[in-house]
Amino acid sequence: MTPVERLREIHHPLTHRPLPTEVRRLIDDAERRIEDLVTARGDTSLEGFVASDFAMVYPLLASIAEQFGVGSFVEWGSGLGV
Repeated sequence: MTPVERLREIHHPLTHRPLPTEVRRLIDDAERRIEDLVTARGDTSLEGFVASDFAMVYPLLASIAEQFGVGSFVEWGSGLGV
């Protein structure tokens, strides 16, 4: 089986989960870096960039990590290293 054949779509409900302090710090830092990048460019947008709601997505990614465990991989790239 090829790596692409092993890919599968999963459907997972979003549930509320409090953000751990270290995750909140990471998100705050990421949002500052994104704002700094936009400001440095003198632009209000980045072509092709679609922002994610990191705090909303965290519970889903945490749940997937718990469900599928070590060795699992989820591609969810912002392009900015968040």
